[in-house]
Amino acid sequence: MHYRQITSDERYMIATLRQQGFTPAQTATMLGRHRSSITREIRRNATRADGGYRLSSRANCNTD
Repeated sequence: MHYRQITSDERYMIATLRQQGFTPAQTATMLGRHRSSITREIRRNATRADGGYRLSSRANCNTD
């Protein structure tokens, strides 16, 4: 099984597509990822206040 981390560019695309109303499944198809990977990424970076995806919470930690 091959694993590769979600890149900062992909995180930016996830945030953009979420703002445009795309579902995690649609986003996954566009990025060539499994929908569960996108769903987990969104859940990991959701704020407690409104559940919105926050790009900066993980992007600042990324060392691409």
